[in-house]
Amino acid sequence: MREQDDPIQWVLLTTESVAEFSDSLSVVESYCARWTIEDWHKVLKTGCRIEERRLETWERMEVLLSVYSVIAWKVLELRELARGDAYCSPDVLLSETERSILETKFPELTDNEAQAYAIAVAKIGGYLDRSSDPPPGWETMWKGLKKLQT
Repeated sequence: MREQDDPIQWVLLTTESVAEFSDSLSVVESYCARWTIEDWHKVLKTGCRIEERRLETWERMEVLLSVYSVIAWKVLELRELARGDAYCSPDVLLSETERSILETKFPELTDNEAQAYAIAVAKIGGYLDRSSDPPPGWETMWKGLKKLQT
């Protein structure tokens, strides 16, 4: 059994050169991005169903991946906005038509706060936005964005 005063020691194995402390911080920062990359892959595989496309040439797959990569980025960025972990203007992620639809459905969106727009997209995807609810995930954002664009 571990004593209360014994600190936990973490070891991160890497192939990167770590000569100075700043190098180790850079490796840890890169590792932290891994989870976002994993989610990006989930959006491509589960949301966009990229594996079901069964394209026969790399050129066609490259074009499809280029389009779907932008969609996956948009879904993840909306998730980060809804969580309050990022900030940008809603017009960066949502078209004028999408914002107009959201403002019609949710009249309180007139303040142009990006987080409120992202949560509105999540609500369309089934997010209830109760005070006890965790922030919306990428799947809720995916569903909301899909319905909004439809």
